[in-house]
This record gives sequence, structure tokens and C-alpha cells, in this order.
Amino acid sequence: MPDEDSEQGRAGGARGFLSSVFGRARRPEDRQGASEAEAEAEADVDSLRLFDALQIISYLIHKPPDHPETMLAAAERFVRRADLDDLYSLVPSIPADKPLLRPLRLLAMQTFVARLRVTSTTEPVPHRINLAAGIHNLAIELGDLGRRGEALTAAQESVSLYREMAEDNRDNRGPLARSLNTLGATLEEIGRRTEALRVSQEALELCRDLVAEDRGAHLPHLALSLYNFSIKLDRAGRHDEALATAEEAVTLRRELAELDRNTHLPALAGSLFNLARWNHEAGRRAQGQRLAQDARDLYRELANNDPERFEKSATFMDAHIAELTKES
Repeated sequence: MPDEDSEQGRAGGARGFLSSVFGRARRPEDRQGASEAEAEAEADVDSLRLFDALQIISYLIHKPPDHPETMLAAAERFVRRADLDDLYSLVPSIPADKPLLRPLRLLAMQTFVARLRVTSTTEPVPHRINLAAGIHNLAIELGDLGRRGEALTAAQESVSLYREMAEDNRDNRGPLARSLNTLGATLEEIGRRTEALRVSQEALELCRDLVAEDRGAHLPHLALSLYNFSIKLDRAGRHDEALATAEEAVTLRRELAELDRNTHLPALAGSLFNLARWNHEAGRRAQGQRLAQDARDLYRELANNDPERFEKSATFMDAHIAELTKES
């Protein structure tokens, strides 16, 4: 049993280090000639707990200092030594939309997967499922960061793991379909379009099977799979098939938006825009203009509720409608 005084001492040291970190982040000083007390505070990073790391991350999200290097270094050192339980809490706390935290987020996800690889060999269930999910999320993160070769490797491994698990348990077919969609998108990004089309078609067929069994649970992913597949068909020059697939995606997303408007409206707006564009290119200009106006109306509604996220899209659609009107 740990000595109570030593536990309190370590906790106090961690709090002292955290205060030191915040102070130095707010008032950067010349690092040359750092005091002995400051060097001791630096060493105390190894006594940081999960709560301290989460506090640092929260501070960096909501009150990022001008010089965050010390705080980022402390959080990074914590991540490198964090155990699996800590990482389960830490990874979701690091947002993808904060560029300052993106390297830390990637490190946390990579460390999480590394820990799961070890655990899944001794405790295959449920850690194998978590490993597949962790690798899938890592593939998406790497793709977003432009590291496409690594993203492809991760996406392929995720699909392989989910295939194995789906053979043992049909409940894993949903995650398999999602990982196939990610693999298809990654293949598309590196120019392997024939493979991307094949993988996306497999995901689509799997989603159709799942919707036939449980429409409510799987309809959103079928709509997404249709949308993704329509784009790949269009890029492959199969325009009529792309148009028909896009129409089906719009139909499903209209249905979903009726059930939960806030959640599904952005996806519906994007699907309508693609369908409008392809109708216009196919010579069905009146239909294309009507659909574009529907998309514009939805983006304007979205922008009224969340201008920071959607105003740019709404403004683009206003200009797009004006251009279509000139051509009519």
C-alpha cells in the first residue's frame, strides 16, 4: 500500500508543476540560466495525473497562451507514459479542430493503438474490437493530416480486423462497412480509383443488407455510402449511374432530416448540391437549378444558426445560383 505522505507529496509536486507551467506559458522568460527551483518543477512532470493533463488540454483549448510550448511538452510527456485507462479518457478530450493540439491528438491516438496492440494479445475480447476502432480512427486522422501512405496502411489493417471479427459476430458488419468506406476514400485520394470504386461498392452492398435487417440503425450510413459511391462513379465517368445513386442518397437524407433535422441537414445540403451540379452537367438545367435553390435554402438556414461553420457555404451557393440564373 503506498505511503500516504509520499502520495500527497507527489500530488503536491504535480500541482506545483502545473502552476509553473501556466505561469511560464503566460509570461515567457529567457530559458537560459533557469533557476534550480524551475528545473525541479520541470522534473515534476512525471508526477502529473490524468486530471492534470486534462486541465492542461482544457486550458489550451479555451485560453491558449501566446507561448504554449511548455504546456504542450508537459501534455506530450504525459501521453507517452499514459496507461490504457488514461488514454481512453484522454484521446476524446483532444479536439480535431484545434491546429495547436493536432500533433498531440495524433500522438495520443498512436499511443492508444500501441497500448491496445499489447493488450489485445492477452485479452482478445473486447480489446480487439477497440483496437480495430482505434486503428480506423487513426486512419481518418492520418488522412486528414495528408499522411496518405500511413492512412492507407491503417485503413487496410482496420478492414482486415473487422472482416475477421464479422465472421465470428455479425454485429461487426456495421463497423466493417464504415472501415470499407474509409479505405475507399483513402484509395481515391492516392489515385487508385478502380480499387476505391470496388471497395466503396462492397461497403454499399453491406449497408443495404444491414438496412434490410434494421433500417433505423443503419440508414444514415447507407445514405453516406450512396453519397460516397456516387462521387466515385462520377469520377470514373459513369455519370448516369452517379446521378441515379446521388438521387437515392438525397431521398434517404430527406427522410433522415425529417426525423432529426439538426443532425442530418448539413449532409442533405451537400447531397443536393452534388445532385444539382450533375443534373446541370447532364443538360437537365431546370432540374439542376431547382435543386441548387433547395441546397442554397438549406445552407442559408444552417448559416443563420451557425454562421461560423456555414456562412461561407451559403455565400458560395448564393453566387452559384446567380451564375445559373445568368445561364438560363
